[in-house]
Amino acid sequence: MSGSHVETIDKTVAEAALAGRLASGAASRRLSRVVTLVLLRDSLLSALLLGALGALILAVPVVGQLLAF
Repeated sequence: MSGSHVETIDKTVAEAALAGRLASGAASRRLSRVVTLVLLRDSLLSALLLGALGALILAVPVVGQLLAF
């Protein structure tokens, strides 16, 4: 192979490697964003359920008092 063919192949390989790294980085950022959103959703759901449980615990004595009358 002549020198220009080798340089062209080297350049193509370097460009492909760079494109692969960029695509991998974008996929990694997307995955990170999805994981963050899932964890946030789960945290909000847990907080909502705990709040509902707390409200229920506080409401039981009040309902008992109302029924006692």
